[in-house]
Parts: sequence; C-alpha cells; structure tokens
Amino acid sequence: MPIDFNFRSIEPRNLDVATHFIESQDLGYRYYERWVEKMRGELSSGTKHGILAYSNGIVVGDVIFQKHKEINGFLEMKNIRVHPKLRGRNFASFMLKQAELEMPSESVIVDARVNQRDMINFLTSQGYIPVRQISLYDSHNQDAIMVKLKDEKLRDRIISAISSSYN
Repeated sequence: MPIDFNFRSIEPRNLDVATHFIESQDLGYRYYERWVEKMRGELSSGTKHGILAYSNGIVVGDVIFQKHKEINGFLEMKNIRVHPKLRGRNFASFMLKQAELEMPSESVIVDARVNQRDMINFLTSQGYIPVRQISLYDSHNQDAIMVKLKDEKLRDRIISAISSSYN
C-alpha cells in the first residue's frame, strides 16, 4: 500500500469531515455531542483551531487547540485523536508540536481521563507532567490535568493558576 500522509489546518472546506471524525471518537464523555457542536462553531469563528492528519486522503487524526479561556498565556489542547491502526507513527506528536508553534504560549495544558493510560503515557512522553486530578466532566470519572512547562521558573505560578482555575 502506498504511503500518502499529510496534515492540514481545519478550515471551512474541511470542517464537515473534521466534525465527522471527531464525532466518531467519543470516549464516553458526558455531553460529548454538545461539545462537538460547540467546537464546530468555535472552529468556524476562530476561537478554536485544529489540525487534521490524513492517510491516503482519509482523516485519521486531529488536534483541537485554543488559547486558554481563563489562564492568560496558556495554550489548551482540547481534543487529540489518532485512528488506532495508525498510532505509533508520531502523528499526534507532530500535530501537538505544530499547534505549539502556531500558537506560542508560556505553557500548554491538557486533560485526559485517569483511566486512559495510553494517553497519559503519550502525554508524559511529550513533556507533559500531571499537576492535578479532578472530575472535570462528570462526578464518576477522574481527569488528570497535565501541563508542559516552557520555562521551569514559572512552575509555581502555573500550578497556582491551575489550582485556582480548576476549583
């Protein structure tokens, strides 16, 4: 099979295919459909940004990101998915790095379900450190809040900002 991988920003011309891919990647989050609808509107308005990974013309991964709405200077990763058959090929690593370059920040924040060990391990391999566990989306599941520090000298300020923002 020929290799044909490429990456594109999410724009109006590929918003439908991006939305369909993201809808199909529900990991059991409460109100996920509502989030996808809101995400679509925020991608259209430019509040959120996204990158899609393609293999042979088919969407196989995404990263959705934005400036954090409460913590100034933070980039927030909102959705990271790669089709299971294509994991391990560095698609997610490339898309995360690209998002960081497109939207420079002091630090990057992301959350993942505590029971999603593969995602936690992947994020750790990318330089993210867990700073807090909290139930963000429903009271039955714990989420790990992880940050990637761009400057170690900012650690205390960043952890303080996260603690006050996620109470």
